[in-house]
Amino acid sequence: MDLWIPVLVAVVTGAFSLWGAVIAGKKQSRDLAAQLDKNQAVFEAVVTEKVSALSKQVEKHNTIIERTYKLEAESLRHADELKRLGARITEVEGRE
Repeated sequence: MDLWIPVLVAVVTGAFSLWGAVIAGKKQSRDLAAQLDKNQAVFEAVVTEKVSALSKQVEKHNTIIERTYKLEAESLRHADELKRLGARITEVEGRE
């Protein structure tokens, strides 16, 4: 009977140690999950802000490109008009 007492104490001590480790593990798991949720929310907010800023930059860029195309078209019209005026001047000077 004397042999069972140390074994019983060891089993009870081990059980309480295991129980404490499980409780600590669960608490740590909950804390980690809460921290991950918080970090996820911050990450999503940062990504949303960055995407919004990039969208604004792309829109600004696209506006500049559209204006450039319009200017190029206008430049071609002016070049054609200058050619016609040059030909007209040459024609008028040839009559004199």
